[in-house]
Amino acid sequence: MANLLYPAYVDRLAIYSVTLNPEIGYNDEMPSGTVCAILDWTTGDGYTNAIDQLNAVKACARILGHDEKNIGLAVLINDRWIAVDEANLKYGV
Repeated sequence: MANLLYPAYVDRLAIYSVTLNPEIGYNDEMPSGTVCAILDWTTGDGYTNAIDQLNAVKACARILGHDEKNIGLAVLINDRWIAVDEANLKYGV
């Protein structure tokens, strides 16, 4: 069964380490204490800007010799951080 996508307003974006948090899957709420780095993005910036920032982070990871798949994306929706697949951003999470 395919995941159902519902439009949501994203307030903030952050990245986290998939390697250090293997228990976190897509659509999971981030456990308290998960270390995240908040991206310089706000709702008014649009999702193209968000994807550009994420791609820049992944490029940095590659240059430093890391696998970009180890970088996860989290969104802040209704005061909850949730892990998402970046492909879902174009659909409004």
